[in-house]
Amino acid sequence: MIYFSPKSTMNVLLFIVSPAPAERASKEGKMQEYAKICLLVSVFAAVREFRPIEPFFTAFLTSPAANLTNQDVREQVYPYGTYSCLAQVIVVFLVTDYLRYKPMIVLGSVAGCSLYALLLEHPPLWRIKISQLLFGLFSAAHVAYFSYMYARIEDKRLYQKVTGYARASLLVGKFLNGLVAQLCISYGILQYEQLLYLSIAGTVVTLLISLFFPPVKHSTYFHKKKFKTDQKVDYDVIRGNSDSRAPDDVQDAYDTGDNSHRESLTECTKNDSVTSHLWHDFKTAFSNPIVIKWASWLVFAKGCHFLVLTYNQILWQTVAKEQKTVPLMNGAVEAISTITSAGAAYIVARMSSDWRKGHSTFLFLSCICCSALLFYCGLSTNLWTVYIAYIAYSFIFQSTLTVTESQIAQNIQRDSYALVFGFLNFLAFSLTSLFTVFVIQHSFLREKPTAHQQFEIYGVILFVLAGVVAFESVVTSCRQRSSGPRDAHTTA
Repeated sequence: MIYFSPKSTMNVLLFIVSPAPAERASKEGKMQEYAKICLLVSVFAAVREFRPIEPFFTAFLTSPAANLTNQDVREQVYPYGTYSCLAQVIVVFLVTDYLRYKPMIVLGSVAGCSLYALLLEHPPLWRIKISQLLFGLFSAAHVAYFSYMYARIEDKRLYQKVTGYARASLLVGKFLNGLVAQLCISYGILQYEQLLYLSIAGTVVTLLISLFFPPVKHSTYFHKKKFKTDQKVDYDVIRGNSDSRAPDDVQDAYDTGDNSHRESLTECTKNDSVTSHLWHDFKTAFSNPIVIKWASWLVFAKGCHFLVLTYNQILWQTVAKEQKTVPLMNGAVEAISTITSAGAAYIVARMSSDWRKGHSTFLFLSCICCSALLFYCGLSTNLWTVYIAYIAYSFIFQSTLTVTESQIAQNIQRDSYALVFGFLNFLAFSLTSLFTVFVIQHSFLREKPTAHQQFEIYGVILFVLAGVVAFESVVTSCRQRSSGPRDAHTTA
């Protein structure tokens, strides 16, 4: 008679249910692949932000190294960067998908090296303008390395984790960038032109890292991953009526339980055309009233934010000249702003609020606060208070942006993130470009606005946006109250 002890019995059961060696090796290989890609992209994101000339870019252009005036920078240099971003944001998204990410990452890194190289040795105005065009390509290529990471990592359950790592690395790089720039200027270690060489070194390292990115076989639209011809889709499996599991790509389309996602799967499997896939994803996203509501705020607020980021250094330099004895602390301010913005995003991400109920009040208060802070920046002649107002504005804006983007992301299909947010960025850049043409370069006002007046206008824009949010909230409340008695009567 053979006797099995409880311990030996448990060992036998564990051996039976444990994965086979080949399966374990496969899982370990996938985990190593995910960790390698995440590490590579995170390092790339951090190094890409190391461009110490950026916090003092306006100061560099108005120094003897470039010898431009604030008016030249505002009217003849920065507008080219705005127009370039507008022209390339959608094109770069489609080209990135078609080329399967890596070539666009490399091209963006080359653009970064080139744009700073063009600014060496007392650049004339035409070279500075070309560098702004390249800056548009460099900025637009930002979407490529995040999309690359999602394409290389097949397990979508890891997306939140890897996004967090990459985003944290990006913020660390941005923080160190501002800190190094400020220390170099404050202690006289380097001049503005020498910061340019540091920035070139950073972009060269970025280019070298990008060359080590493994290639991608599939992309979202042009090179979609297809099911095997003998792989049949059991919709009962997807709906949860079977113990088996559907393929991940199919399951993901049904995770939310939204009928639009089911229609998306059906339509996209019937028609593999790129244009039909793009149009269907676009139509599905923007036929959702929740997406429309949050996206409307995002477009106008982000457009205003682009203007703030583009022209804040001109305001700071103007105020510093008015005070005469106050040194520029742009690098320190950008570093602090980065840390506070990261904290804001983290705090909001940890909140468990139902934004469907109080979203109008939240957006209204955010617009009012940002409006007041920007308007104050335009009125103030004290550089320290302008810096503080800018940091507070960044904190509030990033908090609201985090909520807005998460609410939009929750109501669209997973594969259409880049398409939807790319289109919203295109609209935001369109508004920024219109403002640049009609207010900054060819003002419809009697006189072109000064740096102070520009920020006062930004404050007014956000105040009007707050009014629109309040009006929409009142109209919605009135509709709900008027439809309430009818619903009750119908039910009775």
